[in-house]
This record gives sequence, structure tokens and C-alpha cells, in this order.
Amino acid sequence: ANPFDERRENIGRWQAVASEVILDSPALIMKAKEFSGTGLRSKDALHLASACVAGCDYFITTDNGLLKKAKLFNEPCKIINPVDFFTRELL
Repeated sequence: ANPFDERRENIGRWQAVASEVILDSPALIMKAKEFSGTGLRSKDALHLASACVAGCDYFITTDNGLLKKAKLFNEPCKIINPVDFFTRELL
């Protein structure tokens, strides 16, 4: 649904190498609504809900607003920025 051609193309390339695609489900929508209730934008809430429903250990983002709200969520999926992920979690 991205209106920018270059971004749509990049998303298509990413999907070609994705190991898993999360489809719409009642659990996903319920989790996204829960996250939206904390003030997250709907797309951010949906992305985070997708990671949680998929059972991801990490949700890596550079979105400062989302990173600031990370402590609001009691999820096994840890919200972290890429620098912290590589310097703290992998070393």
C-alpha cells in the first residue's frame, strides 16, 4: 500500500528473501489494536504485532517514538535499535 514506487520495489525485494510472511488473523488484529491503544501509529502497531504473533525474539527499529514506548509493552519480543542489538545482544 506504499504510495512510493521505490519503496514498493524495495518491499518486493525484501519479501522475496523473507523466511516467513505473517498473514492477517484475528490474533494479529487484536494485538495491533492493543498496541494502537498506547498511542502507536496504526502501521507501527501492525508491524510490532506481526513480530509478536510470529514469535520473534527482537523487533529492530530506528523509530525513536516506538523505542521510547518499548517499556510500555510486556512482550517477549524485545524492541531494540540496530546499534544496541549488534553491540549488546550479539557480543
